[in-house]
Amino acid sequence: MDEDYKLLVAAIDFGSTTAGYAFSFRHEYRKDPLDISTFLWTTGNHDIATSKAPCSVLLDLEKRFIAFGYEAEDKYEGILANNLQDDWYYFKGFKMLLYKAIENGEDIARDFKIDDVGGKSMSARRIFSIAIGYLRRHLLIQLRERNVGLHESEIWWTITVPSIWTEPAKEFMMQCAEKAGLDRQKVSILFEPEAASIHCRLLPVDKFIGNNKVTSFKSFEAGRKYIVVDAGGGTVNISTQEVSRGEEIDMLYKVSGGPWGGDKINEEFMKLLCNVFGDDIIQQFRDFNGPDYLDLTRQFELKKKTYNRFLKNDIVMRLPFELCDLFETYTGRKIEDAICKSKYSGKIKFKKSKLCLSPEVFEDLYADIVLNVTQEIGKILNHPRCKDVSAILMVGGFSESEILQLEIKNAFPDLQFFIPMEGGLAVLKGAVIFGHNPRTFGTRLCNFTYGVNAMLPYSKRRHPESHRVIWNDKPYCSNIFRVLFIVNEEIKEGEVRSIRVIDAFETEEAQENRLSPIRVQIFASDEEDPVYTTDEGCRLHAEIVVSPPDGKWPRRVFGTVELEFAGTEMIGTYISDDTGAKTCARFEYLPSVSTSRASSARSRRDSLRSKGIVENHFTSKATLRTIQEEDTYSRRSRKSTDKKQMGSSVSLDTISDDQSFKGSFMLNRGNLYKHNSRTSIYSDNEGKGSTASLRQLVASTTSINTTDSDNDEIKIEVD
Repeated sequence: MDEDYKLLVAAIDFGSTTAGYAFSFRHEYRKDPLDISTFLWTTGNHDIATSKAPCSVLLDLEKRFIAFGYEAEDKYEGILANNLQDDWYYFKGFKMLLYKAIENGEDIARDFKIDDVGGKSMSARRIFSIAIGYLRRHLLIQLRERNVGLHESEIWWTITVPSIWTEPAKEFMMQCAEKAGLDRQKVSILFEPEAASIHCRLLPVDKFIGNNKVTSFKSFEAGRKYIVVDAGGGTVNISTQEVSRGEEIDMLYKVSGGPWGGDKINEEFMKLLCNVFGDDIIQQFRDFNGPDYLDLTRQFELKKKTYNRFLKNDIVMRLPFELCDLFETYTGRKIEDAICKSKYSGKIKFKKSKLCLSPEVFEDLYADIVLNVTQEIGKILNHPRCKDVSAILMVGGFSESEILQLEIKNAFPDLQFFIPMEGGLAVLKGAVIFGHNPRTFGTRLCNFTYGVNAMLPYSKRRHPESHRVIWNDKPYCSNIFRVLFIVNEEIKEGEVRSIRVIDAFETEEAQENRLSPIRVQIFASDEEDPVYTTDEGCRLHAEIVVSPPDGKWPRRVFGTVELEFAGTEMIGTYISDDTGAKTCARFEYLPSVSTSRASSARSRRDSLRSKGIVENHFTSKATLRTIQEEDTYSRRSRKSTDKKQMGSSVSLDTISDDQSFKGSFMLNRGNLYKHNSRTSIYSDNEGKGSTASLRQLVASTTSINTTDSDNDEIKIEVD
């Protein structure tokens, strides 16, 4: 893609608790990549100013957008004071609801409902789109007020997402961005820990704090291996990287993490209050005393930020009178008695309307998070590629927690620790730098095995009868998984691998098919060595649909299928031998989560910006087979030749009984998968090629419903 149109790169960091944007112009980046602008968000009375705003959205009862961020918080506090919350929708910290929806098996492809703080539900896609749309509109207004002569088509957007998100979750975010007014052809998705690393490697030494406040010039020298811990409000994302000699970043281990962010501490605190006061009391207090509940949560947030582990002082919080009165009125008991009968007896005190938590109790709120994070880091360090990791880089708002820092340091005393100043902006600014230079990463790990659905001449000795099909009066074994990229192997940016393919129309019965498009199916698998595309863990990832030149294919059609690794996406291309025309399909993104989650995820159909529409297929699962050979070359030989340099091409050949087919695979005609919504992507067949933004398709058993109950136009006004 031509980079010259990128006059400005803007990044959106859509967090669980806060959200914001940053940007820089092309000339600023070329002069100083760290010259990045952010907006300062303030409350109504300007007593708080931050680089990111609370991720809060307020709508009226007719679901019209009213406010975002601090403005939404301030307005909703007044609404609560007047007990009018039933007449409003207020969403706060809703990003993790997407993760939870997938964990609960909800079909996010159909959209799904999320509840506001009062339990009223709305379309998740609408709320996410409103938030992204507000940030987009806010930036455009800021640029207009600066009298910048810039058209929105000259802006490239980067949106950051947690590394634990599944393919459908990332596609959901892309759809929300498109609904918010962004051109998806000018949007890239970047994992949060990768963005943080990009930014931190460019920081000068005085922007780092190392062990004992000592800085180090060698934190990002060539050959240095390090772990990035991006701790935010909702998630902790962990990435293991190495600085190559070419000053690129190589990925050493698949990105990982979990829902272990700072919000979990808040949840643990609420569990503590429920243990003392009872679930019903806390729920009533929350429902009918909104301003006081909000004040209590803000108090706790402040204690989290100001806690000093070495002082060993109790954490003192003022309990709202309404909570104390509610408890004593409904239970007829004193709060002191309730504490004595709880598991916190002797560790919590109640004096003059103040709750006093011992340091032991307060730090125990962090125990599960610390355990999860340290176990994940330990697992990474035990991997052969990561044995010589020497440092941990901590970024994100939650990384500023003294407890989290010290616990990780104590768990790994032999590693150096680096915490950049303004670590909460590392992700946002790194995403801007990535937008200017997307080739920052040298190698990544392939989290799935990718290949083409093909056929081979049928052999009774090697192939099951269930895969036997007749094509052109000859028996073939259908649904062969021809591997091009292997799970967990290192892949260089720009690496290309190819396979020769053929389609033939020899018999009279096959002649009518010469008028139909050729379909090249790209499959993904959790296994290193899948045999059939119907094996468990395999799923249709994308499809390239090529129309016949001049409306009709010749009797034999020869071509090449290429898969190119392009950073956060794969590009599949069919090249016709006869015309040289190319038909391309981009399918984002390289998956980043556990394969068990990925294989259970459902997918979403997407309208295309090129000619035609993506076709949805739903793969039927079969019993995993252990057949080791499907053709005349060894898998071991293939693995040894697969590791090629950037831009190289691998030709994976087999031998057919028909010598005219030698060196080619027959495109699959077995149709052992189910079909739905048969539509196509068409090539222009003029040698210029066409590119379709074709998103991945994941196994499912239901049809796709693109209707949106709240699909009215989003109108956002920014003062």
